[in-house]
Amino acid sequence: MTVTPKGAIVVLISPDGHVGAVGVDFDPGRPAGFILAEAQAMRAGRRAWLDLIDGMCSPVIAKAIDIDSLAASGIKRHVLNQQGWREHVSLIGHDTEATD
Repeated sequence: MTVTPKGAIVVLISPDGHVGAVGVDFDPGRPAGFILAEAQAMRAGRRAWLDLIDGMCSPVIAKAIDIDSLAASGIKRHVLNQQGWREHVSLIGHDTEATD
């Protein structure tokens, strides 16, 4: 029997179409109330945003930003809605209507 890995990849794409950051998660853990694909997509998204912040900000600023904070949410909204960035989520090995 072949086992297919399950995971999520999140790519942040700049307005000019270049990849600005990538986050990947294949951890099988999930918090209560979430299906595996949702949990992996959230963790991969968090990693992608951390990658973007680390790459775009000075080290002092990058270390000061709490990715789970309200300020970080505002930064994400601004980058996506005002600056023209896109967030692309790809699920690997999951059925499109997975409920696991």
